[in-house]
Amino acid sequence: MPIEYIGKIIDILDYLKKTNTRDYLLFSMCFEVGMKLDDVLCLKVSDVRNKKSMTVSGINIKMRKEVIQDIKDYCKDKQKNEFVFQSNDGFNQKLGRKRAVDIMAEVSGMFGIEEFGTDTLRKSFGYFFYLRTRDMDLLKQIYGHSKKYDTLKYIGLKGVVDESSSSN
Repeated sequence: MPIEYIGKIIDILDYLKKTNTRDYLLFSMCFEVGMKLDDVLCLKVSDVRNKKSMTVSGINIKMRKEVIQDIKDYCKDKQKNEFVFQSNDGFNQKLGRKRAVDIMAEVSGMFGIEEFGTDTLRKSFGYFFYLRTRDMDLLKQIYGHSKKYDTLKYIGLKGVVDESSSSN
């Protein structure tokens, strides 16, 4: 399920920005751009340096200016071939998927979010994207879904459409 209360996401982002820049940027990239966690973990500095948007399923998703600046600051002393999200287990070892989920689940739990999975932030991105734009066709394309119903179900809004439109 997505995180449906933007206030909780803002609180988590504020907390992470003050306590751990890497985890803040990881959370931001998954939520604000809608990238899959595995794709985010594979990002190299060259993939994000001087970028104002990220490409998800062939679609350019703009990042907020604050996140762009935070990425710039975070990567300023890194080489272009380094992973953006590194493990503490040696130089240029990417952060593991399980560890990333554990980190995000732990901080989310601190803010009362009990169920946190690998796609929670990606679903949250879609949830707020749809509420803001109502552009189901674009969201469907970002997720690679063939049916609107599947996308609405994925972002926790399956009640928005009835079964007769599930073939779209």
